Amino acid sequence: LTYSEFVRDLNIWRLQLDSGRWTRVVSSTAADTLPQLSPDGRKLCFNSDRSGASELWISDAAGGNAVQLTRGSRQPVMGRWSADSKSVVFNEATTQLLFQADVAGGLPRQLGGPGQTGFHPMVSRDGQRALFTGGLDQGLYEMPIALGGPPNVLARGIGFSKVLSEDSRFLYFADSRTEPLLSRLDLKTLARRTLVRDLAAGYWGAWALASNGIYYLRNTSAEGQGSE
Repeated sequence: LTYSEFVRDLNIWRLQLDSGRWTRVVSSTAADTLPQLSPDGRKLCFNSDRSGASELWISDAAGGNAVQLTRGSRQPVMGRWSADSKSVVFNEATTQLLFQADVAGGLPRQLGGPGQTGFHPMVSRDGQRALFTGGLDQGLYEMPIALGGPPNVLARGIGFSKVLSEDSRFLYFADSRTEPLLSRLDLKTLARRTLVRDLAAGYWGAWALASNGIYYLRNTSAEGQGSE
């Protein structure tokens, strides 16, 4: 009998940078992916299909007390925290409608006017505006959250998994779903700069902005060294 076996560890882990120690944070018999730590450092938002469909879940930072945030046919892509750690924004995978969900509970509320679509939304630092990518040209749009007015385009060709700098001057993003690039947009001058050219292909969400730089899943040489 000859056979092959493919095993993936679809759990969420924490790496202690000073010691190199790995700790499993979130695990189940399902796929737990795309973790996002809240700005206050107290909670995690992550995708999981443990309920039978891919939904957003909220747990404490250590992975305990997980509760389901979205339900039904939402099919959220990835949740992004507001600066006050009280809500999460996301887009649906099929319709690309935009939503904001309060961590305290309740139904997610749709952002923008009727039929407003986009992907990879995020909330401005002041909590007043939603920024998202939309259109065939991947334009970067912003619109007020409270009034839901029409969006304004800020730049063209902005990709996925966006993060604002602490001072809101720069927007960091992955260029596409497949290209190994991470870039930065100056929101005042609209100047763009490519910062990373060896992001692991297809892992557009596998990076994080920190005060001392960018941590990311890196492509290594073709000698079969794997990823770092």
